Amino acid sequence: MLIREIKAIASYDSTEDPNGYLISSYRQASGQQPYTGERAYTKISSIVGMPTNEVYTNGYITSIFIMKGSEPIFLLNLTQFAKGYSTTNVVVHSEHTGKGFAVPTYIAVSKQYRVPLYSFGTHTPAGDRIWQTLAKQYPERVKGIHIKTGETIPFADIQNGDFNTRAVLFPQ
Repeated sequence: MLIREIKAIASYDSTEDPNGYLISSYRQASGQQPYTGERAYTKISSIVGMPTNEVYTNGYITSIFIMKGSEPIFLLNLTQFAKGYSTTNVVVHSEHTGKGFAVPTYIAVSKQYRVPLYSFGTHTPAGDRIWQTLAKQYPERVKGIHIKTGETIPFADIQNGDFNTRAVLFPQ
């Protein structure tokens, strides 16, 4: 189970090192730390129009890191979903929270990959804020969608507890 694998690497709630998951994820993706999973990561092209960034994929997860020098300060994990990508993790270094990395990163990813970017099936309050901000700034591109039927639904209805309803950022 993927959740167990993630928790085995580093906990989001670690009081010892609040940035442990971010640092560990970067070390694994970049090859600085042995990866114990079955799929090794490969570095791919950076995302154009973003601050210094590194992008890695293992064929299942695409990890986008914003860097400050040689240290990761932001991570967006994506997985293949429907006809695009689903956002699965957004992690910000504790010294860089609230600096607004997520929304510009989502926009840059959408522009570069030219596919829809879907929300995960559940959101944290921070995840909700990202999608609310995207919906306000790009109302013509952000919609609610029912994954099984493909129907557009009111954006306000995506948090009704149905894992099949998602927010989606359509490419330009």
